[in-house]
Amino acid sequence: MKTSIDLASIIYQRVKGSGVLELLGGGVYLGVRPFNSDKNDVVVATLSMLEDTLQRGNVNIKIYARDIFKDNTNYPNLGLINEAIRLLKPIFKDLYLEKERIYIHAESEHYYKVENAQEWVGVIRLITRNTN
Repeated sequence: MKTSIDLASIIYQRVKGSGVLELLGGGVYLGVRPFNSDKNDVVVATLSMLEDTLQRGNVNIKIYARDIFKDNTNYPNLGLINEAIRLLKPIFKDLYLEKERIYIHAESEHYYKVENAQEWVGVIRLITRNTN
């Protein structure tokens, strides 16, 4: 049986080794981002882990990108989010980890503006399945 922390940790290690740190210049975090981070960061967090013979889980990979300030205006850094999504999403497309007996699939992605902050977030939603 895997716990939600086990699952997030496995995905965290894959994200950390992906080269996304070099692209973003921030950090990769498990569960929560440091308060008031002024960097472009990635956070891996489990949304749910259902108990059954076939465990099903949902994990989000959140990519934080600070706005670009130009001509007294903040512009979303959607290009950076897009690059990070293009780097990370294929890693989790129909991935089977034999040792852990986990199937991972990038189900969807979207982006949104963070309220009261000069940044946007790109989200890759993963679905997972593993046998107990």
